[in-house]
Amino acid sequence: MMERKCKGKTAAGEACAGKPGKSGYCAAHAPAQLARRKALEGQKARLGEVLDSVITTAKAKGWHADISSQDKQGWKYASVSVSRSSRRLSEN
Repeated sequence: MMERKCKGKTAAGEACAGKPGKSGYCAAHAPAQLARRKALEGQKARLGEVLDSVITTAKAKGWHADISSQDKQGWKYASVSVSRSSRRLSEN
C-alpha cells in the first residue's frame, strides 16, 4: 500500500504533507529532482559569476552594462549589452 504523505521533511523539519509518487516522495522531494535542482543551482552560480565579472569590468572602464536577457530555466546563457559614452567618443 502506498503512503499518503511524502517521506520528505520541510525546511522547518516537519513532515511534508505533499502527495507522494511511486518513490514515496512528492515532486519537490524526489531524489532525482533534488539532484537536478542542485546541478541547476551550480549553473546559476557560475552564470552569476560570469555576469558579475562582465558588469564589474565594464563599470571599471566607465562603460554602461545591462543584462538584456537571461536563461532562468537552464542557466546556460545571457545577453549583456555594453556601451561606451558617446560624449567621450565625440571629444576625440
